[in-house]
Amino acid sequence: MQVLWLLKGLGPGGAERVVLLSARHRHRGEVEGVVAHLLAHKDHLSGAVEAEGVAVRCLGGRRGLDPRWLWRLRSLMVASGTDVVHAHAPVPAVGARLVARTIRRSARPALVVTYHSLWSSRARLTNLADAATAPLDDARFAVSEAVRRSLPSAIGRRCEVVLHGVDAPEVRAAAVGARDEVRAELGIGPDEVVVVTAANLRAPKAYPDLLAAAALAIAREPRLRFVTLGQGPLAEEIAARHRRSGLGDRFLLLGYRDDAVRVAAAADLACLPSVAEGFPLALVEAAVLGLPTVATAVGGIPEVVADGTTGVLVAPGDPEALADALVALAADPDRRATMGAAAAVRGQELSIAAAVARYEARYRELVA
Repeated sequence: MQVLWLLKGLGPGGAERVVLLSARHRHRGEVEGVVAHLLAHKDHLSGAVEAEGVAVRCLGGRRGLDPRWLWRLRSLMVASGTDVVHAHAPVPAVGARLVARTIRRSARPALVVTYHSLWSSRARLTNLADAATAPLDDARFAVSEAVRRSLPSAIGRRCEVVLHGVDAPEVRAAAVGARDEVRAELGIGPDEVVVVTAANLRAPKAYPDLLAAAALAIAREPRLRFVTLGQGPLAEEIAARHRRSGLGDRFLLLGYRDDAVRVAAAADLACLPSVAEGFPLALVEAAVLGLPTVATAVGGIPEVVADGTTGVLVAPGDPEALADALVALAADPDRRATMGAAAAVRGQELSIAAAVARYEARYRELVA
């Protein structure tokens, strides 16, 4: 089968990483294909995808969304003999649905769409276009039950939930020996309690809440150190807020790191203060690493983090509650250890191999 995985960009986001892992764990020799994306400047994962023997094609221009990508997509579908187009973002999904209808039925690929975000967190115009063209799908998936429930009923009732994991052996291998190395690199002492946040610098990730919580928590528990990993459109704003906060090196903004798992392995806790979330792979990685998590009870987060068992969940938009939970866990190493062990079990349960196998089974049904 020739599969065309389609995204808006190949930056270090959740949907992009799912596509990378789909390429890595595909049934080689039976499933081959191409990864195509629209934004030329979002290419962080291109090399990693190509290393898995899957070609990468940028359909867009150097600036923004070049509308000629629709014609390029059609040409790619036809030239590669695409059997299945699997879209992992709404704008590419809308375009793929329309473009496919210009191809004669006997050569037309099947259309599969995965929803990664809560419907309410997306732009209204995007949702209108998505809803109008969704009946053209042949199959659709959601990355969490929360995402599926957020969809309009006409879309959600034909949507299957597939929880994604990560490459657990790869995560564990990246963590070997990393704790002491990374702490030395970052100037973190052995007795400090490190909180890691891996999230792109976008509004739904609520970095201002994290900064406010960090200030409150450090005032009560000076051993706390915060390390963040991520890039995005709010980078300058968050950096300015950090300067005004006076937190200094107690709160490190490391930006994009291709060794994010290695950095996370130096932590004692994971934290995600999002106000909207589909299904955060960063928290799955944290679970595999045996890190208890403090996070907000939004979207698909409770499907990863069990409150009181693998971590602590608080209401979104409440830095004081976030700080309370972080301080309490920082002061209780035994509780952290118990939660971390339970988190490691949960991380093992969330298998990317099982998710990819389910996708491929659906591809076979559609092609047949």
